Amino acid sequence: LEGLDRREENIRQACEKRTASVFFDVRDALQRGLAASRRVASVKGVFRRPPKGINGIVEGYELALRRFDRALAHLDIQPLETVGRPFDPALMAAVDRRWSPEAAEGDVLEEVVGGFIRHGTVLRSAKVIITPAPGHPRARRP
Repeated sequence: LEGLDRREENIRQACEKRTASVFFDVRDALQRGLAASRRVASVKGVFRRPPKGINGIVEGYELALRRFDRALAHLDIQPLETVGRPFDPALMAAVDRRWSPEAAEGDVLEEVVGGFIRHGTVLRSAKVIITPAPGHPRARRP
């Protein structure tokens, strides 16, 4: 009976993981939209001004992302915090390297695809860009 209970729990967890993973790409899209709208909002210059209403778009993305994260938290799913942190191969996959004068070797500079964790189990690894080691060809400014 114990083996049956364990098997049932494994099936339930696999179904929950598969169902939740469908929404991870949606969160990634919200993140990209927020980043793009922030870039547009930050454009300043004598002849360049941010478009009217862009701040409302930024706020809308922020609100949607907060709501989405609350929904994930309700399912005990947390997005991984990666940017500015040391690379962790248990949680992340490095997809590229980029030099940065402000970052230490192996720090995450950018998140390409978000990662998610539930009860200590990685549901999806984050795909990140990290700073290279000193001997790496990309270790110096191009």
